[in-house]
Amino acid sequence: MLKQSNKKDIDIIMKIWKDNNLRFQSFIESQYWIDKYVQTRDEFLKCKIYIYTEETEILAFIVIDYSGNVLDIQVKPEIQREGIGEILIQKAKQDYDNLNARVYERNNNAILFFKAMGFRKNKEDIDEETQEKVYIMDWNKGSVSDSTFIYFDNSISDDLISKYDQKSNVQFYNIHTYTHNNNNIFNINISNSLEMKNNNIYISDYIDVRNKLNSIIKNHDTIIFFDCNNDYRYLNNVIKDVVNVKNTNLKIIMHKPFSVEGGKKTKIYEDVRENFKEYEIVDVDYEAIGENQNVTFKEAFDRRDEELLKMVCNYK
Repeated sequence: MLKQSNKKDIDIIMKIWKDNNLRFQSFIESQYWIDKYVQTRDEFLKCKIYIYTEETEILAFIVIDYSGNVLDIQVKPEIQREGIGEILIQKAKQDYDNLNARVYERNNNAILFFKAMGFRKNKEDIDEETQEKVYIMDWNKGSVSDSTFIYFDNSISDDLISKYDQKSNVQFYNIHTYTHNNNNIFNINISNSLEMKNNNIYISDYIDVRNKLNSIIKNHDTIIFFDCNNDYRYLNNVIKDVVNVKNTNLKIIMHKPFSVEGGKKTKIYEDVRENFKEYEIVDVDYEAIGENQNVTFKEAFDRRDEELLKMVCNYK
């Protein structure tokens, strides 16, 4: 049951707040949460709080001030991944035309959650008390994500993704396999669920990878970009599984390889086309980029990525 809380609920709410922060935001010293308890309690009492209960037990809550700032949202661990957080956010959206949230950069799960709920990164800041970087994320009524765009292992630069993430309604996600994870707003890491055999990568924890894909594939349209520099065939079945369950409209987008890029990339490109032949494939040919122009190969490749993102952000 979802309802607005009474002041008598505050001690239970604060226990969930403290326990969850100590557990899930351990990158901040535990003493900080202990010292912050009384101040936070007083602040929450001035705000609107919705609670989720089962058999009168409070299991989750959301706190929103009267300006539409989401001060906190917490769900007890035993019912996480059951959609309760989404229920709380949807209730807040009924009451406010605009919502804002401050999320620690290192709290990747919270960032992914707010992105899935339609929040967009607006700017970055430093929390003065913890000296941690935070993202200011916002949601506006009527601002609906057109699609989810998934790419792999920094195959497009963060600077370029940031440029289009800020000015489009596309939700961007960078799935990391074995490459370095910068743990920024665009990343989801599946490397712990993979293993290497005979120089090939395999999924060792199918359910974990499936759950992570399931958490980001939520919109009516999903576009997946394969750069064809690396072979991701081990993900084919799990991608198709999630897409079919979600009844998502899947599109595959690829660069048609430049003639100078060699046979290996062309082979991967052809394999992707074959493996996803039952879905729409957007084949982008930028061979002409750089012709009759004084540009380097790097400039041509960068320009090709930007043209692809322009297409994605206008794609219908």
